Amino acid sequence: MGRQLLVQLLARAQNGPKDTPKASEVSKSRETDLFDIEGAQDGSEDESESVVDEFMAFNPNKVDSVKHLGNIAAVDRLETANRQSFDLIAQLNERREYLKAKLAEEHALRADLNVLNEELKSRVKETSPATLRAQDPQVMIDKVRERKDEMDAQTVNLLRQLNKLISGPGTDTLMEQYAASASRKELATELRRTVETLLNEMFEPSSEGGYVKIDNANSPVLYFLLRGDLVTVHPHDNSLVRLREFGK
Repeated sequence: MGRQLLVQLLARAQNGPKDTPKASEVSKSRETDLFDIEGAQDGSEDESESVVDEFMAFNPNKVDSVKHLGNIAAVDRLETANRQSFDLIAQLNERREYLKAKLAEEHALRADLNVLNEELKSRVKETSPATLRAQDPQVMIDKVRERKDEMDAQTVNLLRQLNKLISGPGTDTLMEQYAASASRKELATELRRTVETLLNEMFEPSSEGGYVKIDNANSPVLYFLLRGDLVTVHPHDNSLVRLREFGK
């Protein structure tokens, strides 16, 4: 409305007045123009208000907020679900690390149990009936008795050989070389007694370490044993002798 009024005023200014108006007409005309201008201004204000109302009515933000309210709610739900998913993943990762550590502990425990199982198997094998029978006191006693019987048999055999030696030509040689004045019986008795003492000391050594003290260092029996390399003399005491260990 204001634009049309401005166009009319410009047109009047370009064309100019054809007749000189009277003062009263000019006054009326001015009043009319002022009235039109005020009316135009009022119309312009009304038009501006209508434009503002129209702009507010078609505000895209306002229209989108109302139109897409359901979508906004859906986005909120998705964000909530996404956040909950990340929280759940973090909890699952933490649980996974805990289970991995627990699994490592169980593997170590399993290795220890395997070692313990092998030890228990060996213990069970040691306590098997066959092993128990072998460790039975009666069985051990029987073995000791068998060993004793074998040693007794060997001792008897050695004594028989000793008697043969004493009763044989060795005694005659001893009498001829070392004791011509001694009787055969005395030399045989001394030789037997000395050899038996040396044997007992060899099987059950005393504090002397298997050595036997000979009172008579000039005994013909001692010379006979030394010459036959049957005894050895203590390195620090010539009166101590012992049987030579031929098994070593």
